[in-house]
Amino acid sequence: MKITVCMAVYNGQDFISEQLDSIVNQTLTVDEVIIVNDCSSDNTMSIILGYSKILNIKIINNKENIGVIKSFEKSLYNATGDCIFLCDQDDVWKKNKVKLMIEMLNKNKGLCISDYELIDKCTKPFNEKIKINIENLSIIKTIIKNHYIGCSIAFNRELLDYALPFPKNIPMHDSWLGIIASYYFNVSVLSESTLFYRRHDNNVTGTRNNFFRMIKDRFCLISCTILRVFKQH
Repeated sequence: MKITVCMAVYNGQDFISEQLDSIVNQTLTVDEVIIVNDCSSDNTMSIILGYSKILNIKIINNKENIGVIKSFEKSLYNATGDCIFLCDQDDVWKKNKVKLMIEMLNKNKGLCISDYELIDKCTKPFNEKIKINIENLSIIKTIIKNHYIGCSIAFNRELLDYALPFPKNIPMHDSWLGIIASYYFNVSVLSESTLFYRRHDNNVTGTRNNFFRMIKDRFCLISCTILRVFKQH
């Protein structure tokens, strides 16, 4: 079974080494890392290139800034693995993350999501563990409030046949993948923390709190889901 990690990076020099170190140190080896560089202007890429001898890294450089959703979409199109992990540039994986989630996917084909813990920008733990409740992962509840955090999910590549291309204007790629997985496949919860999720001022997730934007996002997810289901049939 081939394992792919997909990343989108942008000016991540402060944290990218910790994340890549945690991938290198996995108890189950990752076969390839697909990294889409969204026009970083700092030392992110020179740091990544330093890992090219110990990780099988494929780098795709965007010619212009296209944002996190389109960058992840591009990385997924280039993934060749049987099982795919999404990876942020600023988190830290526990050593058994890949092993545990692959074991879960072998039992329940589809998408697996795990618990995670919070750390600050200095990697100091908040002593707060986020527990994933399977009841919050339905399509309806995901549209209302997303609990799919990209860095905590892994899935079989068959999911991409239904999820790609990403519809325009979806609020985030992880909620879309969760919705598609819920409709076409199994969603399983690994009730064990597999990573440290970093909270800092530049987080992309959790920054959208405008009421009208929330309504627009929910309408977009509903309409995109309906259109995709009809298209597949």
